[in-house]
Amino acid sequence: MEGHYTELMPTIHQTVTRYYREELGVLPVDNIIPIEVSYDGTYAKRGFRSLHAMGYLVEVYTGYIIDRLVIGKCSVCPRKACGMQVCPHGNYIGSSGGMEVQIAKILWGRSRDLEFEYNVMVADGDASTYNAIKDTYGRSSVVKEMCANHVGKRMKTRLLKLASTFTQNTTFMSRRRRGQVRKTYPLKKLLTESVVNRFSNYYISAIHSCIGTAVVGMQSRILAAFHHYSAYVFSPHHHDFCPPGEGSWCKYQKALACGEDPSRAIQEPGIFSTFPFDARKEVEKIYSDLSDVTLLEKCQKGHTQKVNESLHSKLWSKVAKHKYHGHERIVFLARVTTLDHNLGSEEGSLLCSLGVGTSDECLRVLRFQDSESFRVASCNPKPRQQSEEAEDVGPEYAAGPPPLRCVGYPSGTPVPLPSMGCCVTRGEGVG
Repeated sequence: MEGHYTELMPTIHQTVTRYYREELGVLPVDNIIPIEVSYDGTYAKRGFRSLHAMGYLVEVYTGYIIDRLVIGKCSVCPRKACGMQVCPHGNYIGSSGGMEVQIAKILWGRSRDLEFEYNVMVADGDASTYNAIKDTYGRSSVVKEMCANHVGKRMKTRLLKLASTFTQNTTFMSRRRRGQVRKTYPLKKLLTESVVNRFSNYYISAIHSCIGTAVVGMQSRILAAFHHYSAYVFSPHHHDFCPPGEGSWCKYQKALACGEDPSRAIQEPGIFSTFPFDARKEVEKIYSDLSDVTLLEKCQKGHTQKVNESLHSKLWSKVAKHKYHGHERIVFLARVTTLDHNLGSEEGSLLCSLGVGTSDECLRVLRFQDSESFRVASCNPKPRQQSEEAEDVGPEYAAGPPPLRCVGYPSGTPVPLPSMGCCVTRGEGVG
């Protein structure tokens, strides 16, 4: 399998190089071409107790896997018997939490061997990984961009945290307990999960709808939700950020565009206006932090890690996380997943390349897998499927709503391989 993998990967690298030259007009310097990649690590076991970790480097425009690496601890040899020597059962000594950083350092360190430089890194906010590789080609030579979907989840996380931590002291006025003070959580009934999801979706939609435009417009759309829902029954200045026109979601702006009386359009106050003063200040601080220009500039291109998440799902569907698997097995399946993603089940099959066991039924199954992959990638998951997957993952995995799929959101540009008409962007919606 290693020889098959080594033989096919240069075709991917040549395709990416040709795309940057012909489509983006990027010329190589000393046969080295700078590209933009997304990187994310994944562990064989949830939490920082895993013996194995995996990292994929995905080119953001084509969606092709450029490089990948599996590292792991040796759990077979007697304690400390293999030391720092090369061991067939593992190639890493250290804490499990440092595996993702170590993978990134190795992948960036060998990038020039592939005639690439990874000058832009799309990350999920992991500062330790970026700090380890930012000076690979010189001082701060690697630029960090944020995954738009991961940034969008921060709104839900912070609002839910505020609802569970904001407290007030209430004094009893009854005869028996007069003067006694108790601690209450007034936001728990106001900031329910459905309400928080709505504001989180507003935030994600504001980011996606302003991709490729000025950051000021994105910032204005984000702050519009806060000011709109901070309005009292009739306070026109709170709707200055809301989008104008007859198609506006703001009733005040819609009434103005239609020539109606805006005071009749707004009959109830916004939810934030009913909060205690201190809580309203905390919400304002959350919106101020998440609309910071420095943060939004990193989301301006709209790059995401959907392909990386899809690859993680494909890999761990072959090796279950709740069971132990050896290092060699994970390395083998990582290569299989890479070829399957880049070339398709039929073209990337080792049996097909050797001509061994490729019966008509085998080819039919492989082609069905390819067509099914395209079909699933074009479908949005149903709410029931999302809830079942969330329950299956468990509380140790990252919380947050699924990525909002906006119409017109630019996904990766499909680039067909010379040998077949398979586009790698088929996997972006999976996982």
